[in-house]
Amino acid sequence: MRMRLTAVLLPLTICLALVVYAQTQRNSMGSASQEENRSMTLTGCLQAGSEPNTYTLSNVSMSRSRSSGAPNEMARTETSYKLIPEGNVNLKDHVGHKVEITGTPAKEESSMGTSTSSSGEYSGTSSSPELKVSSIRHIAKTCP
Repeated sequence: MRMRLTAVLLPLTICLALVVYAQTQRNSMGSASQEENRSMTLTGCLQAGSEPNTYTLSNVSMSRSRSSGAPNEMARTETSYKLIPEGNVNLKDHVGHKVEITGTPAKEESSMGTSTSSSGEYSGTSSSPELKVSSIRHIAKTCP
């Protein structure tokens, strides 16, 4: 009897351990892919904002890939994005140019839509979506 019980419980224990291990692996990979899915690449015209050190991206289209040639663009939207540069991203040199921006949507800090960058440069009420810019790539010197 003891031998039969062991013969049944041992494979069940191993199966349970494998299920727990697979779930743990999927959860750890899922959090990384969720962060990657939040990242977005947009192409548009970089413009100076109404306040110092603020920028917007207009004539926006989503980019499918970051190839070395011209970006593979999707349909344009009427949406303009307020840009929040992160780290050493320099937007100032690209004002008036067509650029490809990669970043993540900025989280709103209040229900009023007020957002502040980590450097404290931007603060205000926003009706446009905000994007924390992690990289910029120059496409053309002029905007359509």
